[in-house]
Amino acid sequence: MGGSTKVKKDKSITDAEKVVAAEYRSDFENFRTNVMPLINDQINSLDDRTIIKRSMADNADLGQRSKEQQDRMAARMDLGYSSPNQAAALGRQRRRNLASTMAGNENNARLVQKDRNDNVALNLASLGNNYRQQGLDDMMNAVGIGSNRAMANAQSASAARQQNIGTAASLATMAIMAF
Repeated sequence: MGGSTKVKKDKSITDAEKVVAAEYRSDFENFRTNVMPLINDQINSLDDRTIIKRSMADNADLGQRSKEQQDRMAARMDLGYSSPNQAAALGRQRRRNLASTMAGNENNARLVQKDRNDNVALNLASLGNNYRQQGLDDMMNAVGIGSNRAMANAQSASAARQQNIGTAASLATMAIMAF
């Protein structure tokens, strides 16, 4: 009575590993087709400079608007300039103020753009870590299913062997008693 006892597999029972593998494949395909394009768009947006470009465009006509505003204010208040030197000094002051404002606007835009890009990168890293952890958990579940099935098969084979040995022992005992 040596050797291993083969346990017949019931064809009506679905292989759990195949069901789980099919589910994981479906999840991965869903991720690849629906989520990955969104992630790629976010990755590509890390080079985005839209906020800075918008600020620079706004600054381009800020000088003209500033001069027009100053002229309107001077006309309303009838601020006649007493000398050409006074008018030139006021023009220099306006240009310095404008340069300072434009530099501040662009600097603020750069900071906002950097914060936005840093937040996108952080969110992508967090998302990637979550998917990695989910993948590891899924692999551990699959290993557990395979291990449980192997253990159940070993126990079934051992039980079948013990039953065969018990049956053989009973038959031998009955044969001995029969003589």
